[in-house]
Amino acid sequence: MAISTYDLIVLGNFSTSSDVELNTIVCGSLINPSSASFGTMLNAQNYAASSYSLLINQQFYAPNGINVDIGSVGFGCTPSHSINKAGNQYSVDGYSINLNDGRAEATVAENCTLAKTCQDITNGVQDLSQELAALPCDSVHNAVKLAQNVMQFEVNAVDCNGIAAFNLSASAVFGQSNLQIQVINNTAGINLVVINLYGAHVTLVSSVNMGGTWLSSDYGRARTIWNLYQAVTLELDNSVQGCLLAPGATVSPATNNVMYGVVVVKSFSTQSEVHHPYIVVPPGLTVCE
Repeated sequence: MAISTYDLIVLGNFSTSSDVELNTIVCGSLINPSSASFGTMLNAQNYAASSYSLLINQQFYAPNGINVDIGSVGFGCTPSHSINKAGNQYSVDGYSINLNDGRAEATVAENCTLAKTCQDITNGVQDLSQELAALPCDSVHNAVKLAQNVMQFEVNAVDCNGIAAFNLSASAVFGQSNLQIQVINNTAGINLVVINLYGAHVTLVSSVNMGGTWLSSDYGRARTIWNLYQAVTLELDNSVQGCLLAPGATVSPATNNVMYGVVVVKSFSTQSEVHHPYIVVPPGLTVCE
């Protein structure tokens, strides 16, 4: 499942002046007036040099160049790209890529299967978002509690897949002033917390903060999905803890906030770093009775 194997999935165009810690796929164009770095936290001991840490399906524009610390870079074949090499520095369509891996297998090359890969990923993440949005909420056992500017998603039970799902208006969560968001895990066997947020035009305001033990840990972030399944525009004025799944959303320029987990969006223009961890999605979801 693609959402479990990339740190950043952009279905359209991407622009950033910051870093992506793990691997990135851009199914549109990378249009990058500023310098940026990719694969900054990948580990050469368990990430093959020939594995792609950056994939760009369409055009590449980077007048200040980009850095790729570990792994290789792949480009789609439509349009075709002019690729030249000098040491560990490559020139692609006249723009520089510093390939810092140091291993001979690391390279920059065209990958003509990328267009098909992008189509499969697009269909897959869109289907996943709608599938998660349809999950029933166990309002008998689980609850959303709001008191003294703290919103707690309290998980006391999970379904047969180990999932606890919630469904709220995006504005009721992301649009509140001076709000602290927490996930409280009171049960064993939890595989995933899915917080479905509905609404087409969404803003995560700067005074909404995610914290608490679950959302502050890599373990919890790897098992939390913020599913903005209706969003077409998204403004991020603060950090997201956990996977941000918004495959239909155009994300407006964000400030220097960190995305702590996988980001899946339609298009993305940002100054924010995208950090680990990968999301852990239970394989082979079954229909619970």
